[in-house]
Amino acid sequence: MGDISGKVVFITGAARGQGRSHAVRFAAAGADVAILDICGPVSEHVPYPPATPDDLAETVKQISGYDVGMVARQADVREFAQVKSVVDEALSVFGRIDVVVANAGIYTCDWVWEVPESAWDATVDTNLKGLWNTVRAVVPAMISAGRGGSIIITSAESAVRGHPLIGHYAATKMGQIGLMKSLATELAPYSIRVNTVNPLAVNTPMTTGPAGARITETLMRLRPGLSGADDMGWVEPDDVSDVVLYLASEKAQGITGVQLPVEPKAAGDPPS
Repeated sequence: MGDISGKVVFITGAARGQGRSHAVRFAAAGADVAILDICGPVSEHVPYPPATPDDLAETVKQISGYDVGMVARQADVREFAQVKSVVDEALSVFGRIDVVVANAGIYTCDWVWEVPESAWDATVDTNLKGLWNTVRAVVPAMISAGRGGSIIITSAESAVRGHPLIGHYAATKMGQIGLMKSLATELAPYSIRVNTVNPLAVNTPMTTGPAGARITETLMRLRPGLSGADDMGWVEPDDVSDVVLYLASEKAQGITGVQLPVEPKAAGDPPS
């Protein structure tokens, strides 16, 4: 996608997983990148290890293999001032931001009626308020620049399919879709496109551990006959990056206000 070269991309939650994949892919395509990640625990209820400063350093190392500019900082999307500080630094270094990938997110596992209030708050603050903070930190500069742009939000297929134990997470992902649709309408006059990617289970530390297995096992018990991630296959971060780069490119200039699913690639020959 040659039309990515020379653009400036701002990515949240980029220390590992999908965020790292997107950052490295954009750098490989010739874009300058500004990335952030909290690199630490968000809530005691999160059932998987948090990203670390070493994870962010590895992302930086991989991006450094390409001849592009980079800003990389530890920051918490729940805190507007921290996000705005990284955005301002990126604008100072690069003079512009063309693409936003709002990727930071967490989940915790509980029946909806048993979710601890602190887990609810951490999930909503990270996934939904964090998206709002990202948008309000970046959008004014994108509007002022007058060059249009693309905002891509990492939602999830759980926003449109019923999954147990992550109702509060699914609620934030559906909320992201609502924000996306409103933003797509509000930003259309400025040629800023806004879309979500909605991947199935992605092969990252966030989803492949015991908590992810518990969710799948519970789903299979409550809805017998459905295929779990192990049966259907995992979506790889690079597969999601394919879609994210497409949405950021001029090839997607007519696409805004939509949810794009990302599901495992079919294995073997198609049925005859």
